[in-house]
Amino acid sequence: MSKPQVSTHSWTIQRLYDDFYKPGQLVFNTEYQRSEVWNLSRKQKLIDSIIKQYNLGMIFLRRKGDLYEVLDGQQRLKAIFDFINNEYSTSAEFTPEIGEMDFETLGEDKNRYSRFFAFDLIIALVENADDETTSDIFLRLQEGMPLNTAEKLNAMRGKMHNIILDLSNYPFIKNTGIKDHRFAHRLLAAQIFALELNSNFDLMDFHDINFQSLKDMYEKYSIKNPPAYAISNTKKYLNFLGRSFGDKAQIIRRRGDFIPIYLLYSYLEKKYATQGIEEIFVDFTMNFLNKVESTNIKDVFVTLKDKPYHDFKRWRSTGALSSKSFRERFKIILGKFLEESPSIELKDKTRAFDYGQKLAIYYKDKGICQKCHKEISFDEVEIDHINPWSKAGPTTVNNGQLLCQECNRKKGNKSY
Repeated sequence: MSKPQVSTHSWTIQRLYDDFYKPGQLVFNTEYQRSEVWNLSRKQKLIDSIIKQYNLGMIFLRRKGDLYEVLDGQQRLKAIFDFINNEYSTSAEFTPEIGEMDFETLGEDKNRYSRFFAFDLIIALVENADDETTSDIFLRLQEGMPLNTAEKLNAMRGKMHNIILDLSNYPFIKNTGIKDHRFAHRLLAAQIFALELNSNFDLMDFHDINFQSLKDMYEKYSIKNPPAYAISNTKKYLNFLGRSFGDKAQIIRRRGDFIPIYLLYSYLEKKYATQGIEEIFVDFTMNFLNKVESTNIKDVFVTLKDKPYHDFKRWRSTGALSSKSFRERFKIILGKFLEESPSIELKDKTRAFDYGQKLAIYYKDKGICQKCHKEISFDEVEIDHINPWSKAGPTTVNNGQLLCQECNRKKGNKSY
């Protein structure tokens, strides 16, 4: 391919509308652009700017044969064409000199009508550019402009982009109450994939999911595929969640709740026998989120019973996407799930209680040694088999109890 070229032109609204828009030669490519974010008032302000002959800034197009792909300026062009097609009127607030007037009525004023169509738009035309070069041009155009993380990632091309696009269309993500505003669903898909790819559940070590970390992932896997296990696991877990929740996924309305819920099932699937837990998982999630929403993080005095939900909401309100924040929220939701499903068994029939079981038993026993009734911090607790492991006692929350170190040493291999 020859070297990319960028040239600047001055095209009237009439030329863009008659020569490019009406024949279908303008392509509004949402793969580069924001999703629709302009409300009516923003469109009316733009039309007011045209009527007052203000500068609208530069529109960037990429030529692909006979087609012209809009790289930047989609919202402005759509607002103009929608007005010409009489889909909305001007505003008396923004343009009091003409009040509320649709384009057809504006046409009765020959002077304003001709000035509107003769309004010049500055066009930067990109030619001979492949997708990778176009993505780079687009990102450079946006420097200093308020693109969010999802929009910046969406402009990056390669294998990772295609995988995330596919994951974002899974029913569980689409059925949540989280609106797909400015590629929000693609960002969620990228975040859970990054966590699936890089987290260590045994150490409770979770990868950052900020923009720079996600950008590094996109760049690393732009040409080569990411590990197959990460793709397989993410799809498998999203399928389970989509199948289990169905339309009930609407209860998940916050991005700060979505990730801990996904991580909860990811953890359970890796470590526990999860056959037949679909209904239990959904009922728990719905009850948990309802209790979180019913708490007030401003309350000074919180009962021990309500503390996990209070803490979850507090962590969610402080840097919801920081690794520390969602690690703490994940620990809370994991502990509460295993507390309420105490008979679920580990896949590995081991003597040691896993981290989630320790949390659940700590919640169950309210942080109090079950022998001497002394309050213990989580870091100091020891988890004991009520019915000893040596006597076929299972490693489940039901068969676990909280003991301080001294009481655990005294108990030894006895049952009580």
